[in-house]
Amino acid sequence: MPNFDFTYDGSTIAAYAPNNNVYSISKAPDTIDAMLPFLEKASGIRFASADLLFTDPYAVLTKGLSSAVVVGSDVVQGEPCEHLAFRAPGVNWEVWIESGARALPRRLVITYTNVTNFPRSLVEFSHWNSRWIPAIIDRPL
Repeated sequence: MPNFDFTYDGSTIAAYAPNNNVYSISKAPDTIDAMLPFLEKASGIRFASADLLFTDPYAVLTKGLSSAVVVGSDVVQGEPCEHLAFRAPGVNWEVWIESGARALPRRLVITYTNVTNFPRSLVEFSHWNSRWIPAIIDRPL
């Protein structure tokens, strides 16, 4: 997937590919829960981090879950985190959650086990703002 910046303000989605100097803007549903499936259907774009962005990420992430394990403590972006690993049909995923009261996701790694060569994606979250909208670096490994 090409490198691009993506924004959503509750009514409009915009994508900008700086390497190609190309952009696209479209009206969008007024909730993230409706916008994410709309975006995937309209454009084929699916963010690896999408499941963490839904209103109830626990319900989305645990659907079909077959196993889970606490890997242990780690540090991501200088912040102490708890590293957790999960399995579901077709996907293994790991998440690093910031330790302490904020408990924000810092890293997400997804391995697609039902796709040839088991492609992986790495998402790092940073610069969380008061509206709970992260700056996301979404890239294949």
